[in-house]
Amino acid sequence: LAKLASRGQEYHDTMKAYSEAVHAFHTKFEQNRSISEEYARIRTDCNRRQAAFEIAACRFSDSSEDSCAGYTSSYDTRLQDYVAVVRNIAARAADREAEWIHLKRVSCVLAKLGGVEKDGDLAENSTMAREVQACYSQGIVNNDLTISERPAPAREACLAMPTQPCSDAFVQEEYRNLPNGTSATACESTCTATTTPAPTPA
Repeated sequence: LAKLASRGQEYHDTMKAYSEAVHAFHTKFEQNRSISEEYARIRTDCNRRQAAFEIAACRFSDSSEDSCAGYTSSYDTRLQDYVAVVRNIAARAADREAEWIHLKRVSCVLAKLGGVEKDGDLAENSTMAREVQACYSQGIVNNDLTISERPAPAREACLAMPTQPCSDAFVQEEYRNLPNGTSATACESTCTATTTPAPTPA
């Protein structure tokens, strides 16, 4: 009887240990399932955030490229307009200067002619004739008619273009330093034709 009682107690202890093990297993199983569900939720949210980031980076890259192209095109067009205006101003300024010089010379000649008192005063080699001739060779300058040409402002360099999403450089710049044990999902931005898998941190 003592031996039977001992075995009965051993069986009871074994069943108790088994029951506790089963309970612990189910507890761990539920914990693991909860952790897995939480991981899946976080992973899905991270993937969503990564996709949103790549779309935003793509739009920024495209916008920067378009802005640079638009600025360059507008500058070239305006530069042509500016050069045309400068040339027109220079030509008109030259005309006004020539007109001024001729008018002053004519005024000089008329003033000399107004001083003629008798016939022969304008005879060749006469003093009056030399004075009239001098009117055509005198230096006449009017600085108020001089318009200095100003060069057009230099075209500014475009800002450095951001790295285009899903390019090798982008993947390395953005995803190479992720924490150990984590990895980014494949980069799939539509602004590039190729998809480069994200590197897995060491």
